Amino acid sequence: MLKEVAVTLCFIALTQAAASCPKNACDKITCGGKLTKDSCLLNGGRYIPNGGLCGCCDHCVQLLGEGEACTSSGPGLATSECGDDLYCSDTIKPVH
Repeated sequence: MLKEVAVTLCFIALTQAAASCPKNACDKITCGGKLTKDSCLLNGGRYIPNGGLCGCCDHCVQLLGEGEACTSSGPGLATSECGDDLYCSDTIKPVH
């Protein structure tokens, strides 16, 4: 349930961000690196096609495991999120 809510909120945020992009935004954006779906998944990420700024570039979000530190990434694209069936807690601190 939490994952579905998080995905919905991300979709809404990306939709709003895309709505504020000019029609030719992708003409001016260069996607960095050689991100592929396989490389993202092999490194424990979640691949999001056209999930980058203005929907111009693909995006990979690192999935955090149990006990890993999670923080709000603030405005912009998320770089990490909780893995399946996990949630972020301010009261549970990671073990180092």
